[in-house]
Amino acid sequence: MKVWRGFGIVVLFLVAAAVFGGQFVTDKVFGDGYWHQNAWPAAAGLGAAAVLCWFVGRRLNKPARKSEGEHRRMWTHDLLFVRMEWWAFPLAALAVAAVALNYTPGNAVNSAKAAVTKAK
Repeated sequence: MKVWRGFGIVVLFLVAAAVFGGQFVTDKVFGDGYWHQNAWPAAAGLGAAAVLCWFVGRRLNKPARKSEGEHRRMWTHDLLFVRMEWWAFPLAALAVAAVALNYTPGNAVNSAKAAVTKAK
């Protein structure tokens, strides 16, 4: 069973490109390790992914709108049965949560390493 229709799988690639691109740029501009010590770069990457998903999804799904009349497409570009442009809202919510909870990727890595060490 496919969990996407049309170009809906592009959502995953847009998110990965925005987050990993943000990590690359942040580490080049502010120095190595800055990404792992601050919450805002991850939130900015998720926010950029949300904006990309919104505009790309609106553009791709335009012919599927009801305003197009009888000559419209009956299928849409979606991932997990959610239209591509609507993925912008959960991604934006994750960006806000990353800042509000002060989520730093370095803390997640360190806590995972501590859990593995404790299990041994």
